Amino acid sequence: MGDLVTVQETAIWLRETERSVRRRIAGGQLTAYRLGTKRILLARSDVEALLVLIPTAA
Repeated sequence: MGDLVTVQETAIWLRETERSVRRRIAGGQLTAYRLGTKRILLARSDVEALLVLIPTAA
């Protein structure tokens, strides 16, 4: 699974709100893992998969 990040870290990295990240989890765009009763973690590789390279003119 690799490195794990929190919802808050993911939100900062994607420049979104934590609520938006939670919506992505609920919508199936991101897979999350619950640790205990409150902590939600995401695989860094799953978050990176959301990032799309924008082609530039060469």
